[in-house]
Amino acid sequence: MPIAKTASQVTGTEAPVHSVPPSTISNYEVANIPIDYYYRYSVDISAPSEADKEKLQLIHEWAKKDSETLGDALIKLSKLEGQLGWSGFDKMMDKVHRYVKLTLQMEDLDKRRQSLERPKWF
Repeated sequence: MPIAKTASQVTGTEAPVHSVPPSTISNYEVANIPIDYYYRYSVDISAPSEADKEKLQLIHEWAKKDSETLGDALIKLSKLEGQLGWSGFDKMMDKVHRYVKLTLQMEDLDKRRQSLERPKWF
């Protein structure tokens, strides 16, 4: 049976097209913070307050510290929110911000303490 003339025939000489997965989910940022954080904590993108931007910036820096992609950072935040417990959308950003701020201060104090320790002579 003959092949239809309108059907295209695929030859083996064409290279397959591979798409590269995006490094971020949305690729959009407001004040150097991905908009996914704004959506996650219901912050108005068009007019965020300075306090909200500072909180989101600190949360973003903490979440991306050990994460390769934005998706990994958001999963890290999701796990943290599960550990902290549900308190509603309005309070969740404040709760996460307090935890992140406290964690970063503890890490800084540990670094200072280690720098002040005397080396052991054995």
